[in-house]
Amino acid sequence: MLVKINEVKADTLTSNNSTWTTTRTILQTDSEGVVSFSISGYEDVAGNVAADITNTTDGSSTSIAFSELPEPKTMISGVVFTDTNWNGVQDPGEEGMANYDRMITINYADPNNPQQVVTNNDGSYSFEVEPGALTLFQTYYVPSGYVVYDPLRSWYTYIMPQEGEDMQFDVGFHPVTESEQVSLEIQTFVDYNWNGIRDAGEPGVSGLGDDGLTFYIYTYSIGPVAYPITNSEGVAVVDNLVPADFALLVDADSLEEQGYYWTSTYLERDDDSGKPYDQTYPVVDNPTPGSNRTMLVGLVLVS
Repeated sequence: MLVKINEVKADTLTSNNSTWTTTRTILQTDSEGVVSFSISGYEDVAGNVAADITNTTDGSSTSIAFSELPEPKTMISGVVFTDTNWNGVQDPGEEGMANYDRMITINYADPNNPQQVVTNNDGSYSFEVEPGALTLFQTYYVPSGYVVYDPLRSWYTYIMPQEGEDMQFDVGFHPVTESEQVSLEIQTFVDYNWNGIRDAGEPGVSGLGDDGLTFYIYTYSIGPVAYPITNSEGVAVVDNLVPADFALLVDADSLEEQGYYWTSTYLERDDDSGKPYDQTYPVVDNPTPGSNRTMLVGLVLVS
């Protein structure tokens, strides 16, 4: 017995008593429309050669219709969650953060049109991104009272997505407890010898920050977190800070209007080296949770 489907010999031919079954895989080279078939080369029980069969007994038929396959999407997706144990991984029991609306992606081929998305009830989100373009993906600031696992990296990523790729990026926000909060003491002084260290006889600078502009504490994963004002001794203390990287940013024009230039600074180290940490602007690098830090800010008088 020979069975053809669309003029091509069928793949298999099996029997079960009086029932015969055959198959053939339809290919893209087949034509759309009604599927033709023929059964030939068989005899009846009396040995007579039967005529070819090309129609079903009830007149039914099967057709082929090809549809266009959708273009593969290039996606970045993930979940925003409450990172209770502060390990950067969503563990059992750590719920997703619903309606978090500060997730953005920026395609550097079109940087003026960032995409923004709101997380679902389970904290999940999904972006469709342009393949082959350098793309920045990030949270658009950490919620107040929270901190990320790695203040420098775990809140953003750069990607170069390939067509059809599906990338995963989760962000965990840890709710900072009272015992984990950091206290920061800022000492501003006239740095007569420009060495960044407060030596004997170098007076504090009071009233800095009372204009709301001169300087403020900033963390790159959160944004501005405090606008300290120095007291009569040039000291400003800021409590209840989350343990993130801090920088003290200054409006140079405002500072100059008050009669000062900014020089080098000294940062008290966490280790026991006793060595000063001199740099051109003050930064506290990822302070230990629950620690108290001191930041010295040396200023030079405008001549």
